[in-house]
Amino acid sequence: MALSYKATKFIIEAIEYQMKAYQERLDMNNLDEDEAADIGNDYWFLDARPTDL
Repeated sequence: MALSYKATKFIIEAIEYQMKAYQERLDMNNLDEDEAADIGNDYWFLDARPTDL
């Protein structure tokens, strides 16, 4: 799938926004171990995506 520059930039910004939300949840320190692990895994998955684009 070919994405325009604008679409790619929008997707990267959305990923960064979601990563910030994940980091804020992790910083709250009121998560159980499983939830924190799931969020951490999702965070690192998203962290690798901009290089895919």
